[in-house]
Amino acid sequence: SSLQSEPPTYLVGGVRVARPTVPGMVAETSQLPLQATSARVGGALIAPGWCFRFVVEIPGAKPGMVALASPSRDLGPRFNWSAGVYANGEATVRVCNRSGSAAVASSARFGVRVVQ
Repeated sequence: SSLQSEPPTYLVGGVRVARPTVPGMVAETSQLPLQATSARVGGALIAPGWCFRFVVEIPGAKPGMVALASPSRDLGPRFNWSAGVYANGEATVRVCNRSGSAAVASSARFGVRVVQ
């Protein structure tokens, strides 16, 4: 997986903060989301009610942090996805077939963010 770069930071009163993305907003670097992008996944037949899962390496991620995942394209109407952090340094993404018949999810990369 490839890591995306963090926004520029600077010191304010001895605290390192991120350059605001919205005027008037400031965040400590410890509050910045950790980010990574998965390899392309999907394209396989998934049985009804079943899921497949994959791991995205995200250095600094720890169990209990909140993980959000978003595919680079629409997977199709039969699928949903979720993400979680269950081990240090990685997020697990699950893609599930919620329909009543076997289906193939579109192949996509997933952007994953982890926040405290």
